[in-house]
Amino acid sequence: MIHKNTLNKLLMCVGMVLSLFVRVGPVFADGPSFQSVGSKGVSVQNNGLKGGYYNLILKVNDAEDIVTFQLSELMLVNDCSFNFGLTKWTRPSQEKNEFAINIKENGTYAFYIIANGKVKGYLRFKIKGFEKNAVGGGGVTQYWGKMAEYYELPSEHVNPDDFRDKDEKNDAICTNEKIPDDKPHGSGDVEEPKEDDKGNGNNNNGGSNKDLQDIKDKLNEISDKIPPVPDWDKVAETFADKISPKLTKDIKDMLGEAPDPPKPPPQIPKTDNKGLDNRQPEFKDNPDLEKAKFTKDDIKDGAPEIKFEEDKSGGFDIKDPMDNLPDLPDEMPKPGETTPSEWGKNKPKEPEPQEKPVPKDKEKPKDPPKPKPDEI
Repeated sequence: MIHKNTLNKLLMCVGMVLSLFVRVGPVFADGPSFQSVGSKGVSVQNNGLKGGYYNLILKVNDAEDIVTFQLSELMLVNDCSFNFGLTKWTRPSQEKNEFAINIKENGTYAFYIIANGKVKGYLRFKIKGFEKNAVGGGGVTQYWGKMAEYYELPSEHVNPDDFRDKDEKNDAICTNEKIPDDKPHGSGDVEEPKEDDKGNGNNNNGGSNKDLQDIKDKLNEISDKIPPVPDWDKVAETFADKISPKLTKDIKDMLGEAPDPPKPPPQIPKTDNKGLDNRQPEFKDNPDLEKAKFTKDDIKDGAPEIKFEEDKSGGFDIKDPMDNLPDLPDEMPKPGETTPSEWGKNKPKEPEPQEKPVPKDKEKPKDPPKPKPDEI
């Protein structure tokens, strides 16, 4: 019988082993998602995921007097504040009142549509659910004063540390206890669509309330059909009390009973040392050693003196081999301009040129015999 605690530990070990071989990526119930946190003067068509990108199409609501839109900008910003830009993509002017946005990475973004030198409409939003987070351009631009007013952001110069995203992941999640995640600093209000714009098939900032309610009802319906989380203690008890005994019996019937574990080999008997462990060598005293009284001074004082004999041959001198080399000439020899000196006396002679043997002309091959007329 397997106890419940033992079974729980076993299941945990199995899960840890499986985690080494199974790659589990981020799981999202509905895949990538879009969240608007601020908007003005635009209608949003949310097309969801298309071709691996999250697709949005923006239109300026009040665009009757606009002939050309000067430019539009997509900006990746700090997850906690729209006043801190990380990367900006600028599009050239266009006449069509339709602005497509395609996003494939998590992050907090702002899209600005500019006409006649002013922001005509904007959308500030978050994209979540992709495997990768957006990467900034390496620097941070703080918008304050006139530049903040241009983008319709708070104009005061704030301390960046107060609005810092502490994890700095650009995952569209603000990690700062002072700032709510669903309302980053500078996001503004979400503008409600006008009555004329309702029911046009858009959702979020330009969609029908009925469509939104239908979506909520469907989500609630799906949520109600999801089973509750299992009671793992109850699962462990059922496994230990019912499944484990039956599984043990089936394995025993199929494979037979496991043999007894092998017994350890007998210990090697100790070698009989015949009592040598407790015996010590004995040394007999030699009375002659006491009489000898031999010390190291006897070696030092009693050694014979080595006689020194002078070398009458005069010895020999070791000379520096560099002194035997001839002196260098004042000017180094130049090929073809100087005569051989001591440095060139022993130069090996160059071999004399020899005539190459000329092959003899071979005999001209004979023409083959011509056939006779009667042989043709």
